[in-house]
Order: sequence, then C-alpha cells, then structure tokens
Amino acid sequence: MAEWLRSGLQSRVHRFDSGPGLHRHLDDMTERPPDSVIRRYRRVLLLVVIAVVVALAWFSGPVEKTPPAPTREDIRSQRGLP
Repeated sequence: MAEWLRSGLQSRVHRFDSGPGLHRHLDDMTERPPDSVIRRYRRVLLLVVIAVVVALAWFSGPVEKTPPAPTREDIRSQRGLP
C-alpha cells in the first residue's frame, strides 16, 4: 500500500523509447535541391507571375472615369437659383 501511495497517479505502462535510428538526421533535413532545380522553379514562378499580371491587365479593360458629383453651386445654377 505504501508503495502505491508513493507512486501516486503515475502510469505504470512502459513508455515507448524512440531510438536514434527513428529520427532523421539534421544533415538529411538541410539538404538543398540542385541549383538547376532551383533555377527551373524560379523561372516557372516568374512566368506565372507575368501571366497573372498580363491576364489582369487584359481582362480589366480600359478604366472609365465617372464624372464628379455635382456641387451645390452646380445644382443652384441648373435650377436658376442665386
């Protein structure tokens, strides 16, 4: 009984010990792809950005300016008021 009280509510199940072979080494995680792959990805990304900009410019069409709202003076002059 005393031994049970000393251990409290701790789990008596054996915990899984992950050995060093189960983790990736830091060197494996920091490997970079070859420069040719990086250059290809940059080129594709640049082409995608250019295509999006051109598509936005093409489909937006010309910008039409709306006339400014009439001022109080304009309304008074139209109605013939001083």
